[in-house]
Amino acid sequence: MSDLSSMPVRAGHLVERLADLADEPLRPALAGLAAALRSEKDAGAAGRLGAALGLTPFQYDLLLLAGLPEEHEAVSRLARLLNSTAEPWFTSATASAVLGLDTAGRGHLRTALDSGTLHRHRLVTGPESVPLPERGLRLPPGVWSVLRGVDTWPAGMHPIGLPVLPGAQLPGLAPALGSTSTSAFAFATTLAATLAAAEPGRHPGEPRVVVLSGEGRDDREVAALAAATVRAPTVIVPAAELDAERTPAWSAHLLARGAVPVVAGAPSSPPLPAFPGVVVVATGTVTGMPLDDRPAVTVELPRPDLGEAVELWQALLPDLNGAAGELAGLLRIGRIGATRAVRDARAAGDVTVGRIVAQARRRTEVELPAAVRLVHPHASLDRVVLPADQHRLLRSVVDRVRGQARVLLEWGFGEAARHPGGVRMLLSGPPGTGKTLAVEAAAAELGLDLLVVDLAALVSKWLGETEKNIAGVFDAAERSQAVLFFDEADAVFGRRTDSSDAQGRWANLETAYLLARIDRFDGLVALATNLRRGMDDAFVRRLDVILEIDEPDRTSRELLWRRHLPAGAPYAADVDPAALAALYEIPGGLIRNAALAAAFVAAATGRPIDQSALVEAVRDEYRKAGRSFPGAPRTTARGRGGL
Repeated sequence: MSDLSSMPVRAGHLVERLADLADEPLRPALAGLAAALRSEKDAGAAGRLGAALGLTPFQYDLLLLAGLPEEHEAVSRLARLLNSTAEPWFTSATASAVLGLDTAGRGHLRTALDSGTLHRHRLVTGPESVPLPERGLRLPPGVWSVLRGVDTWPAGMHPIGLPVLPGAQLPGLAPALGSTSTSAFAFATTLAATLAAAEPGRHPGEPRVVVLSGEGRDDREVAALAAATVRAPTVIVPAAELDAERTPAWSAHLLARGAVPVVAGAPSSPPLPAFPGVVVVATGTVTGMPLDDRPAVTVELPRPDLGEAVELWQALLPDLNGAAGELAGLLRIGRIGATRAVRDARAAGDVTVGRIVAQARRRTEVELPAAVRLVHPHASLDRVVLPADQHRLLRSVVDRVRGQARVLLEWGFGEAARHPGGVRMLLSGPPGTGKTLAVEAAAAELGLDLLVVDLAALVSKWLGETEKNIAGVFDAAERSQAVLFFDEADAVFGRRTDSSDAQGRWANLETAYLLARIDRFDGLVALATNLRRGMDDAFVRRLDVILEIDEPDRTSRELLWRRHLPAGAPYAADVDPAALAALYEIPGGLIRNAALAAAFVAAATGRPIDQSALVEAVRDEYRKAGRSFPGAPRTTARGRGGL
């Protein structure tokens, strides 16, 4: 029998031969099984596996014998009876008897099990600690079920299920391979020609490994793109599961399904080294990609830009007028994340920009670096006390983020812009003047989370570690769609040194790398400093908005006092915010601290908050700041006034 595709018929004949080795109680059951198998329609999986590996009829029979104990309890019971260890697997000695092997045939059996195709692919294995004749032969987990037409995956193997968009819905990627057409379908066709593939030998000289990389894109997004483009069934394989133990099973399952593997993520070793077909690796980066002697080609996708984001949201929300541009400015997420956010919003019955942004935030799965703290901002722009000009500048930052698509794309200003997207803002001013509050309010107005970066924790004394830490911060910000906030930025963005020593040169390189990442960041990045004049000139030139926040004047201080003394608290009649604002020239941060401290004193004593408690709390703030306390107000007669 040379037809490897007739798996049930061939298995039925093997069961008939096994029945000859069985005692009378098992023979009727085995005979019935053999007849049932011969009458079945072949699922084709075994034939695909055998053809892909070039198995001979002899090797094919060994494959089936190794899997038959999983077919019926009568077969597994016979295997136990014939196995000296009572395990439910046929030994190579039983295989010799069933196949009627002579001395030469036994030699072929040893070759097949110790060095042949079945051995190299670890498709038929057994404990090598026992002699070959007593070695129980078995298949990788789950393979027999697949050969029998069952679509199943064993424990430890988790193919990734992703929403795959058809080629016509891949917006903005047409130019990736130099295509002159703006149609995404043209790009898909071009890429498919590179990936076209499946059976070995179908295209002589065809690369066996295709690395599809997309800087700034999630591994799963690149994998979904590949899966939508390959002209064959695909299975998306997590790179982390391609270890030495599971790789043979992955290969067997893929070949039996006739599927092209799309490896999501950068593997730690050459992916599926024995796989006899095309292997696609989909990753956000090709740095350090381990490859072997197989021919390889890399297809690089462009970084996702504002235009691609607009086209994506237009495709997903054709009926939400004007929403695509605003969403493109707020969320630079891939097709997978965008599709899920829209589905979530529709399920909630509220397909608005705010709802979609909120759903995208809930879907975020990011492991934050140690130097980063996640903040869910709730402050509003109206709560930020600033002079009118500064408040207008702060509002303009929000407008810039939301209006990127219209200004840069629709109106054409992007051609002359220094940056293709994103907004860079610097806030300068003394401590406590509300720089952090202003950034939180901007993030809250945009509906985005805030990532606060501890720059001191980013800098490492070890060569190359600082750049690695910086890259981790920006990668986390890009994946989480958050506003990025560097507090006390002058620690790193100070004027670069002309020092010729190694330490100075390395510090300059670290600063240059950080500036480059800021240039490429597509979202809002905010930096705060107490001393603007100490900032590096090259960095200042990169900024879109500079918001200088001085210490508040008397009018602003009174407003701050009233903001930080909530109406629901108990107050004595002598509380006078105007008097406090007139005498104490302190910023909003110290006003907040003093108001809170006075409230705790009042709560502990069971009395309302009075002017003397507030004055004493202000005295403590002056002491902490190392400043001279100007004394108590001359009069407190005005009372609470309009508090």
